[in-house]
Parts: sequence; structure tokens; C-alpha cells
Amino acid sequence: MAIEFTAQQTKVLDARNHNILVSAAAGSGKTAVLTERILRMICEGDRPLDIDRLLVVTFTNAAAAQMRDRIGRAIAARLAVTPDDLHLQRQEVLIHNAKITTMDSFFTFLLRNNFAQIGLDPGFRQMDQTEADIMRRDALEDFLEACYEEGDPDFLACADYFSPGRDDGAIETILDNLYRKAVSHPDPVQWLRERALDYAADSEEELLSSPWIQYMFRRFLSDLQSIRAGYENLLALCRRPDGPFMLEDFLVEEMVNVLGKDPLPQPGPRGLLSGDEAEEVLSMIGRLSQVSFARYPSVSLKRYPDIDPDLKDTVKNGRDTLKAQVQNLQKKYESASAPLLRAGMQSLRKPVEILSRTAVSYMEYFSAVKREKGVIDFADLEHLALEILAQREEDGTYSPSAVCRAYRQYFAEILIDEYQDSNEMQELLLRLISTEDEGKYNRFMVGDVKQSIYRFRLARPEIFMEKYASYLPDDPRMQRIDLDANFRSRKEVIESVNMVFARIMRREIGGIEYTQETALKAGAVYPAPEGREYVTELLLADESGDDPSYDPGEEPADDGTALPQRMNSRHKEALVVAQRIRELVGKLPVMGEDGQMRPCRYGDICILMRSGAGWFQDFRSVFEEQGIPAYIQSKTGYFAA
Repeated sequence: MAIEFTAQQTKVLDARNHNILVSAAAGSGKTAVLTERILRMICEGDRPLDIDRLLVVTFTNAAAAQMRDRIGRAIAARLAVTPDDLHLQRQEVLIHNAKITTMDSFFTFLLRNNFAQIGLDPGFRQMDQTEADIMRRDALEDFLEACYEEGDPDFLACADYFSPGRDDGAIETILDNLYRKAVSHPDPVQWLRERALDYAADSEEELLSSPWIQYMFRRFLSDLQSIRAGYENLLALCRRPDGPFMLEDFLVEEMVNVLGKDPLPQPGPRGLLSGDEAEEVLSMIGRLSQVSFARYPSVSLKRYPDIDPDLKDTVKNGRDTLKAQVQNLQKKYESASAPLLRAGMQSLRKPVEILSRTAVSYMEYFSAVKREKGVIDFADLEHLALEILAQREEDGTYSPSAVCRAYRQYFAEILIDEYQDSNEMQELLLRLISTEDEGKYNRFMVGDVKQSIYRFRLARPEIFMEKYASYLPDDPRMQRIDLDANFRSRKEVIESVNMVFARIMRREIGGIEYTQETALKAGAVYPAPEGREYVTELLLADESGDDPSYDPGEEPADDGTALPQRMNSRHKEALVVAQRIRELVGKLPVMGEDGQMRPCRYGDICILMRSGAGWFQDFRSVFEEQGIPAYIQSKTGYFAA
């Protein structure tokens, strides 16, 4: 059955010959739209493209394989209708070598085909992540041991500053983090040298623009936003028909006393505050230090019998929590005046300069170790690819090489999936292959900053946000198209997600404010049987009386359903989930694969956990005792599992 695309999805399918940024919310049909766009480019129009003229970059091998399979099946389906179409026959052959690939696979392709240009040994071997991590840690230990043996006074003073005492674990961790962050930039040595200047503030202007102060101010604003949200939630409770309405004026006055009347400054897409905004934050910190709290009013339930006692207690407990948060902030920032901050930075200036120099030396040492062994890691892939594609000019910009210009002529369009998880190096490399600096815009980027989960891998969602802010819906060169309709979930799920995210997702944390514009919209209508109401539930397990040492193997259950008397909190939570599953299976109507309603099965239920450590085993043991079949997806090795 053919898919009926929405107006916004059709915009994505039809847009041509300019840069396109698609902000695709969860469940918005992104993969189907991306696949259909590629199909139309290679199958329709007066001059359809060959599939290998497209560079399609996905985030995982599984996603690349899935897209290649979808396109292949779609081409085969069209050939079944028009078997004599020579162009389609050609696409069926070309798809096997088409560049539908991950970032690292494409960079490996560049190296394999251009190794001579950069003097790379053609027998190089790329390490997997585990081997690379082990080699990096071993190299760092050897490097630090050599530094201690050399006994340079500056290094020893730096090591004592960052690793006081007899353990050098702190400086080892710092150097490792510096290295991993540096290699995500086009010029890691230059980036490290710039870090040496992070604490060099000789004036108040330099102080307020320094990365350390900017980071501190962003955290401060985030804390204030959280406090503001807390007060607004309490005010909403006061305004309920059965809420303690007489506390509203008190809470409003207290909120203004703590936060002021003006809106809080908002950092830009890269999290930077202007000089005036930074001065405003510094002033806010000083004002907050003077805040004191008035006595909390008493509320007589005899005088106001319509007030819900639980709501009254909730408001009071919430206000006590907010008061404690403010007092903690006052202690945390009690030394945050400009003179004291500058003095603190001056004391760090020399150790940070030495640390930066040491990090550069370690980078050179580790590179020599890898060259000796004839191996490269993922960071090397990116930097060697940059050597192939560009040369660095004196002003710090990059100009395309002859190889790069050849790829520019070959690839008609570059399509990038999960764009919010790109890093600075990947952005530069893909921009080089595109023809943007020639005035020909041919990049298609799709992603959703709300789904960016790879900051720990040094992804830079700010790159997405900068384009989100600068690309306009009707721009003929750089167009933004929003796909915000979710077709995957019932409206009850979407409403609950929006309610939570609107309260916790803020610009200074995730780079985006969760508003009506960015919130999920229900894109599909799922039928509900008459008399059945679907609701989002919050199930609570009582953790009182936990026995953390409990081992389910010590006391077998008396029968197939009863749990032992002693349980830890994970077992209790698993039991609550198990009981709810037993209530749903065979009773809750769900939509099946054929679009028809049927009773819920065990296979319709998925349990998502923040971490599997300790939880998988406990849930499995409880489910086995409850007679519930379960499949556990674990990342541990075969023997460990």
C-alpha cells in the first residue's frame, strides 16, 4: 500500500538544488521520507541521477544496511512494473557500490583510495574502539612515567596541582579527556594551545568572556531556570480549585525576590553569553547572595475546608525544597565577585599552560606509538581524511585539494542522517566535499537536537542548532523544514511526553527550548475500543524495608507466583512491572501489524532501562518466577552474559 505523505513531508521530497535542514521529531517518518526522496531523485524527472552519484551518510552500519535494503526493494518493485527500463536496471546494479555508509566507512574509503597522497602505509589497520582505548591508556601511562623520570620542575608542579597526594589518577584523567576532545577538532594542537589561554584574564572583559566563567554562568542560569520552574509548578497547584490559593501572592513575591522581574539571559546557540549578558549574570549572583526568606504563612484547614490537605503539604514541601536550593546556590557562588574570580584564574594560569603543553607532547607520543604499530583509530581516520581533502591556509581556513574537487564534481548531493550528532571534524569534511563555497548548495541534513545523545562521544549539537536558527522555511538557498508530527504513538503518550519535556528541557542545557513549536504533535489517529480509555501511568514501588544483600537464589519461592520475603528495590520494581504486564496481556486491545485491533501479547511489551547493570538479572529472575517470558538485549560478551 502506497504511503500518503503529509504536506510537510512532500516539501522534503520535492526540495531540490539548495541546502535543506530537516528537523525531524521522533516518529515523524524520517527514514521513509529520506528513502523516498532518494528514490525520486534516481527514478523520476527528466534527468534522474545514478544512485552512486549520491553520498548518503548514516550514523550506524545497521541504518546504512536498512536504507540500502529499502531502496533496493523499491527499485525491484518498480522494475517489476517496467522491466525494460534500462535506467532502473542500471540502478539495481549500482546500488551495491553506492555510497550509503557511515562516517567512518566513508573516511576509510577515502584512505584506501588515496593513501599515496599523504604517504600512508597501504597496509594500515584500523583498530576497533576497545583496542584503541586500551592502547591509548597504556600509552598515557608510559608517557607519564617518562615525564616523572625526566623530572621537569614545571611538569612536577603541574602534576602536584592537579593530582595532590600520591595518586596521579586525576592528571591522567584530565590528559585523556583533553586528548579526546582535541582530536574532535580540525587542528587539535592549535585547540590545545588555545586552552592554555583559557585562564589568562587580565581585565574584567577578558574574565567574563573566558570559557571557564561562561561555563559557570551557564550552570548558574540553569539552576535559576530550575528554581523558576519549581515556583511556577507550585503556583499552578495554588490556582487549582482545591489548592491553597492564599499562598499565591506570597510565592509570587518570593519568586521575584529570588529571581528578579526580568527574564533570565539566554545563551546563544553555542552557549555563549555576550559581555552585557555576562555582566548581568554577575550582578544576579551578587543580588542572590543578599536574598533572605520571609516566614512561611500558616494555612488553617478549619478556615478553608475546601483546600486539599495533600496539596497544601505538597506546596509547603516544594517551597522548602526551593528555599534549600537557593541557599545552596548562595554558598556555591559566595566567592563569585569579579576580583575573586580573577584571582582564582590567575592562580590556575600557569598550571593550565603547562597542562596544555603536556597534552600536546602526549598527543605526539601516542601518534608515534600508533605509527610504529601500523594502526590508526577513528580520530586518525578523520584527520587523515582532512589531509586528503584539504590544505590549511595561513589564516586557518581550509581550501579543497584536487582530490576533493574531483569528489565535488562526482557527488550530486550529500545526504546526512542524524545530523545532530555530527562533530566539528565531520562537519568540516562533509562541507568540503559539498559545493557550498562555489555557490552551489547541495547538502541535505536531517536530525533532531532533542534526540542528541552522543555528547560523551564529542558530538556537537550546537552545529545543528546554528543552522536551525539561521535556515528559514522559505529561503531559496538554505531552507529549514520541520517534521513535528509523530505517527508512532497515541496522543496520550505524546501529551505525557510533552508535559514532562516542557518542564525539564531548557536552552541552556540542551540548546533548545521546549515550546509549542518544538513539541510533538499527534500525526496519526489510533482507534480505541468503545469503553476503553488509554492513559499514561506512573507505577510506584515502595522501597521501605529494602535488603540490598538479598540474593534471589538464597530463598526459593514457595510457588510459581510468590516472591521471597526479602527483596531489594530492583526486585520490588520488577514485581510491580510484572504484575502490570499480567494485567495487560490478553486484555488490553492494541493495534496489530495488519492494522486491526487484537489483545495484547507479551511480545508487544518493551521495557527500557537507563542502565542494564544489575537490573537485567533482577528483572529476569522476577519474571521467571512470575512465568513471564522475556528476551534481554545485553551488550556484554557471550561468556559474561
